[in-house]
Amino acid sequence: MEYEIHATRDGAYGPVDYTTPLPGGLTFADMLAATRAAADTTGWPATLIDDEGEPVLTIESDIMVFDRAPCPV
Repeated sequence: MEYEIHATRDGAYGPVDYTTPLPGGLTFADMLAATRAAADTTGWPATLIDDEGEPVLTIESDIMVFDRAPCPV
């Protein structure tokens, strides 16, 4: 199974979407932790995507970012 994380980070000209593939052999708890880390690192929501391209879950950042409004998701 090839899972990946879709997330957003701040770029020079605004938000930039990016994808991070996850290595095989991770437990679901490891995938959740990686998704949480991506959200907290960027301050934007991160989504875990399964091997068929379907979203599994989206995790909001626990980090408060003061220069933009909170995500309405």
